[in-house]
Amino acid sequence: MDNNVNNFFKVGTIVNTHGIKGDLKVISNTDFADKRFKRNSKLIIGGNEYTVKNAKPNKGTYLLSFFEFNDINDAEKLKGQDIYVNGHTQDNLSEDEFYYDQIIGLPVYDESNIFIGNISNIISLASNDVWTILSPLKKEILIPYIDDVVKKVDLKNSKIQIQIIEGLIDEN
Repeated sequence: MDNNVNNFFKVGTIVNTHGIKGDLKVISNTDFADKRFKRNSKLIIGGNEYTVKNAKPNKGTYLLSFFEFNDINDAEKLKGQDIYVNGHTQDNLSEDEFYYDQIIGLPVYDESNIFIGNISNIISLASNDVWTILSPLKKEILIPYIDDVVKKVDLKNSKIQIQIIEGLIDEN
């Protein structure tokens, strides 16, 4: 399933269970994890809607529990599945904000308007996000989402403009 299918947006992937009470270990794929995974949030897994009971960050992942089940046997069945939210629950953002699914897939150009590649992934780190660009030669280029590098995100024209700084792109 793509990041945006039938107005549902992927916000995470269940990678494992945690403990015996039905907690799930989730890798977040959203820029608003605290909001998406908060208590009473509605999440869609395998076509079924679940309500978050508890959520807490844990070593780069999130531990989620749901009101609908309380044991490891129910949780085991969800391992490996993606988690979605209904797109109608997305808030309007200010002009300089955007959702991950709006960025992934966009073409990236340098300051001379030369095509670099398309955004293929976003890695959320404590300091700043890192965007992965997949070049036409299928090479991955990592760029930090900082003002010195990302100069313009133009959603209206589906284009991202970056400033190439020394060491950003390996010439070999």
